[in-house]
Amino acid sequence: MEITLEAKDGAGNIGRSKPVRFTLPARVFTNPLARALVEQRQNLSLQGSAGRDTATLALDALTLAPEAFYQNQSGVYVAIRAAYWALKTARAPQDIAHVQDLLWQTALALERGGLSSAADELRRLQQMISQALAQGAPQPIIDALLQRYQEALNRYLQMLAQNPPAANAPVPKGAKVLRPQDLQALLNAIQQLSQTGARAQAQQLLAMLQSLLENLHMTAGAGGGQGDKALSDAIKGLGDLMGKQRQLLDKTFREQQGNPDPQAGGPKGLAQQQGSLRDRLNKLVQGLGPKAGGGAKDLGEAGKQMGQAQGNLGERALDNAGQAERNALDSLRKGAGALAKDLMKQNGAQGESGNEDPLGRENGGNGASFGDETRLPDKSQMARARSILKELRRRAEERGRPKEELDYIDRLLKQF
Repeated sequence: MEITLEAKDGAGNIGRSKPVRFTLPARVFTNPLARALVEQRQNLSLQGSAGRDTATLALDALTLAPEAFYQNQSGVYVAIRAAYWALKTARAPQDIAHVQDLLWQTALALERGGLSSAADELRRLQQMISQALAQGAPQPIIDALLQRYQEALNRYLQMLAQNPPAANAPVPKGAKVLRPQDLQALLNAIQQLSQTGARAQAQQLLAMLQSLLENLHMTAGAGGGQGDKALSDAIKGLGDLMGKQRQLLDKTFREQQGNPDPQAGGPKGLAQQQGSLRDRLNKLVQGLGPKAGGGAKDLGEAGKQMGQAQGNLGERALDNAGQAERNALDSLRKGAGALAKDLMKQNGAQGESGNEDPLGRENGGNGASFGDETRLPDKSQMARARSILKELRRRAEERGRPKEELDYIDRLLKQF
């Protein structure tokens, strides 16, 4: 292919570069029959009438002895014979184009037993989930899409296992081991982040996971590394901790509004629960040790805020306790995101945040990302903020609500 760059200034002057010839990247096929079909498709595109003659002979040869070579692939045999007769009787360019399309679709279907189709389904679902997160879709819809993504991932891994590389195939340089448990831990973290309102982080983590899957290769007899296991277990544990911390925050709010949970045990009981969560976090951080990496600072801050919340609850300072609990929850989110990023780096996804353009450059650079100290809101965060503000104003207009709830909503609106 030949390309010429063209630039036009405000005065209408046009400048052009010298023509440059290059070869467009081609999809790699591993199935031998699929490669043969794609080769004949290329002949039809590049060699004119000579390529047509070559492709006709090749397709005829590929369908010899169907009882021996196509016993369980009758559909493939019929498709190739159809392409042969269509090519033999072609009279117009659109007839050749039809044959090329038929060869391409047959090659895709052959490629590794449907693995390509499974990968395409994962990409489609990832785009749907990202769009739903960005548009502030209700959580049940997000959960349903994540469940479909989980099922598609299971099918993809099953097909990948059915098509292992050759026994003597070299392991790519710098390859890392990733277990199914690690993938499950990342999916759980995505769901936890979305449920706790950190949808921009969930969207980024999903993009990182998809990037990792795009470069996933199955190896025989490989076991998970201890570093990977420690990080994935920690991410899973942090997901559970975030859920528990969120529940404690809700109980504290109910206590503050005079509608306490009868099983919470009052402020003293809530303080004990906060202390228990802090102990769990400390144990998790100690288990990680130096593997905490970029998440160590945020997890340390989460423990500090939990300690403050515990003290405030013991003193019945519920306002201060609620703020400290929110700070702890936010630090837990950041810490989980940093650990997930470290895990992705260990397994070959070098910090892809899902916010790059096709050339790998930062797209704007203003979106929130794991481990960053400064955050300008991206589109999804702004949309969510507008949605929350709209809902708060709607509720504030419903004067039939309890006075305590209206006062709480008014305090929230003052922050906007």
